[in-house]
Amino acid sequence: MSLLLEPLVAAGKEGVDMVCSDGFIRRVFPILAAYVADCPEQCLVACVKENRCPCCRVGPKQRGDNLVHTLWRDEKDTLAELAKHQNRKPSPLFEDDGIRPVYKPFWADLPHTNIFSCFTPDILHQTILDARFKAMNAFAGLRHFKKGISTVSQWTGAEHKEMQRVFLGVLAGAVSAKVLTVVKSLIDFIYYAQLQSHSTKTLDALQAALDTFHTNKQVILDLEIREHFNIPKFHSLQHYVDVILHRRRLHIDFAKKAYRASNRRDYTEQMALWLQRQEAIALRVSYIQWRKNQDLSADADSSDESDNEDEPQSAVARVVVRLPSTNLPAVSYKIAKFPAIENVAVGHIQTAYGAINIIPALTNFLELYFKPSPGDCPEMELDGANEK
Repeated sequence: MSLLLEPLVAAGKEGVDMVCSDGFIRRVFPILAAYVADCPEQCLVACVKENRCPCCRVGPKQRGDNLVHTLWRDEKDTLAELAKHQNRKPSPLFEDDGIRPVYKPFWADLPHTNIFSCFTPDILHQTILDARFKAMNAFAGLRHFKKGISTVSQWTGAEHKEMQRVFLGVLAGAVSAKVLTVVKSLIDFIYYAQLQSHSTKTLDALQAALDTFHTNKQVILDLEIREHFNIPKFHSLQHYVDVILHRRRLHIDFAKKAYRASNRRDYTEQMALWLQRQEAIALRVSYIQWRKNQDLSADADSSDESDNEDEPQSAVARVVVRLPSTNLPAVSYKIAKFPAIENVAVGHIQTAYGAINIIPALTNFLELYFKPSPGDCPEMELDGANEK
C-alpha cells in the first residue's frame, strides 16, 4: 500500500494541476477519504489487535456498552507509541490501546488524512451466524434450508442475508418475547444499515434499533446464552451512524452510482466521464442560482431608486418595521406579486376560511408594526401629549 499510495503523498502536499469539467485548469490536493476493508484488515491497517476497535480507544471492558461518546484514535499518538516501542521504550499506553507493532504504516506520510475516520462499516463480519430451519414452511421469495444450516461449508454474504430473512420466524415460539425483541432489534439494525440511501428518519431508526438491543440485552445474559457482550463486533455498531453521515456518501456517489451508469465494460473511463458531467451540471446549476440572486437584488435596488425619484424628498415618509425578538429559526417566504383571487369581500374570507378575527387581528398588526415613530415622518411632530 505504501508503494501504491506514494504518488498521493506529494500530490496531497504540493497539489497537482487538473482540468476541471468547466475546462479550466486548477490545482487540487487529493487525499485519502475512505478505506473499504473487512474488520480484520481494518485492525491491521489501524495497527491494533483484532480484539480492539480500529476507530476509537474504547476500554477493553466497555465494548458491550451503548456509549454516547467515544474517544477517537489519534494518528500522532499512535505513531509516537510505535516509535517508542521500536526503540524498546514502550509506555503503558501501548498496551492499554491494544496497539500492535506495525512500525511503518502506509498512512504515516499521507497529508490531511485521519486513517481512523476513513474506515467504513463491515456488515458481513460485524453483524451476521437446526432443526427449526428444516421445519420452516417454504414461501415464495424465501430460501428454505431443508437440510438445515450445519451442512453449509462456506457462508457467503448472499446466504447470510437469506438466513436473516427467516431467522426471526425460526425463533418464534421457541424463545420468550424478550429474546425475540433482542433478535428483532439486531435484524432491524442490519437491514437499516444496508439501505442504499439514508435520511434523518432512517438514521434515527438505525440508532433506535441499537438502543433497543442494549436496553433488552440483559435477558441474553440471564439465560446464560452469553457471559458478556464485551466483544469488538458489538462495539463496532456504535460507529455506524457517524460513518454513514460522514463517509458513506463518498462511496455511493463516486463509485456505486458511477458504475451503474456504465455498461460494465471499460467502466473506469465511463465512470470518470460520468462524474465529470455530474460536476459540470452541479457547477452550472450553482451559477444559474447565483445569477438569479444577483438579478433579483439589482431589480430591487432599481425599484427603490425609481420610487424615490417619482416624489420629492420632503414628501417621502419612512416607515420603520420593528419585529419582536424570537428564538425560532429564520424562515423564508415567497409572496405572490398579484393575488390569486381578486375583489374578495371580508365577509367571504370570514365565512369560507373561518377567519372570524381577521379585522381586529389586521388592525393590531398594522398598529404594532407600521406605526411611524417620532422623527420617522417629516410632517409629524410631538408637542407634549399633543400630536400635530
